[in-house]
Amino acid sequence: MRKINGGAKARNTVLSAGSWIRGLCALSLLTAVSLAGAQTTGSPKANTSAATVVRIGIVNPGSGAMAALGKTMKAGYDLAAEHINKSGGVQALGGARLELVYGDSQSSAAGGSAEAERLVEREGVVVLVGEYASGTSMVISDLAERKNVPFLIPISVADNITRRGYKNVFRINANASHWNKVHVDYVASFMAAQKASSLAIIYEDSEWGQNTVAGFQALLPKEINLTKVSYAKGSPDLTAQIAKLKAANPAVMVPVSYIQDAIVIADTQERLNFHPVVVASGGGFIEPDYLKLGKIVEGVISLNHWNPDLNTDVARLNNEFRAKNGFDMNGNSALAYQSIRLLAEVLQREKQASRAAIRKGLSEIELKPGPALIMPYRSLKFDASGENSGARLLITQVQKGKHTTVWPEEYKKAPLLVGK
Repeated sequence: MRKINGGAKARNTVLSAGSWIRGLCALSLLTAVSLAGAQTTGSPKANTSAATVVRIGIVNPGSGAMAALGKTMKAGYDLAAEHINKSGGVQALGGARLELVYGDSQSSAAGGSAEAERLVEREGVVVLVGEYASGTSMVISDLAERKNVPFLIPISVADNITRRGYKNVFRINANASHWNKVHVDYVASFMAAQKASSLAIIYEDSEWGQNTVAGFQALLPKEINLTKVSYAKGSPDLTAQIAKLKAANPAVMVPVSYIQDAIVIADTQERLNFHPVVVASGGGFIEPDYLKLGKIVEGVISLNHWNPDLNTDVARLNNEFRAKNGFDMNGNSALAYQSIRLLAEVLQREKQASRAAIRKGLSEIELKPGPALIMPYRSLKFDASGENSGARLLITQVQKGKHTTVWPEEYKKAPLLVGK
C-alpha cells in the first residue's frame, strides 16, 4: 500500500488527554454501578435520596443476528460498572450502587419493545439505556415517552429518533446527518485526490441503512457516478449484489452493514476478486469479529466513534478491557461505557434517583473532556431535542490487523494506506 496524506479537513474535534483513569479513583463525584446479572428481581429504594441500589434497565441484543455487537456493548457497560463500584458508589446517595438489569432484544424491534416494557413495569428501573439498531431504539423511544421514563441512547443514529418532540429521549452518538456529512466529505476528498469518479454503495434495507444512504446520496457531489445495491439484512448469500457492484467497477465502495453482513460482504468480495477501496459507515466494520477475517479486510477504512490509540489514557483503558474480555474495546463498547459514566454523573449532581430527576439531569448536564468523558468530543451536552451537540467522529483504517486513526490530523497515528 502507498501512503496518502490527503483527506477531509479536520473539524473542531477536541479530546483532552487528561488522566481520567488516574482521576477515576480520586474523583469524589464518581458513582457506582454494579452488574448484578441478567434479570434480577426485588424492589430497591430507587426513588429515595438514601437509595442503596439504583436500577438501570439496559436493552441489548444478547441473541440473534446482532449478538456479537451486543457482546461488545455489554462488556463496555460492565467495565464502567466495575470502575464506578470500586470508587465507592453514588456519594450523594449515601454510597448507593447502580444495578444494571439487562433485557435481550433478540436483535429485533419487537423483542426490544417487549423487554423495555418488562424492565419498566416489572423490574422498576428508573432509566432505560440502549439499543444498537435504530429501528429498535425507535420503538423503545415510543414506549419510554408513553411511560414517561428517560431513555438514553448510546449508539443508534437515525435522525428521526430525536425529531418527534419527545422529552425523554437523549442520544450520545452523532446522528445520521452528521455521520453522512463527515463520511461524504471524506469520500469525496479521497476520490478527488485519487482522480476517481465511480462509487458504489451496498446497504441493508433497514431504518439505519435507508436513512444513511438517502442522506449520503443527497450530499454527494453530482459529478460522482453512483451505483446503489440494497439487500435484506441477515442475507446468507450476497453473491448477486457483489457481482452487480463488480460489474460497475467502482473505485470506492461504501458498505452500510452490521457485523453479520459485513463478514458476508468481505468473504464474497474475496471470492469474486472484487477489491475497490472500502470506506465503510461504521457499523459492523469496527467490530472485533471483523478483524478476525485477517488479511482480506486489511486496508478497510471506516467512520468510527472512538479508537484506543487516541491517547495514553484511553490506551490504558483498552488494555484493561482487553485483559477482561479477550478483544479490544471499540467505538460501540466505548459509547456503552460512556452512557453509564454519564448516568453516574447525573445521579451525583441531582442527589436523587427518580425518573424525573434523571430526566432533568440529562437535559441540563454538560460534560467536558476529562475523567468522566472518554469520547473524542469537545463536550457532551444535549440540546432541546435530546441530541448531543458536542458529538464528533473519527476515520480509522485496518492496518496490521488493528484499527488505526488516520483522520483528523489532531488524532492521526499513521498515514492512510491505499493500493497494494
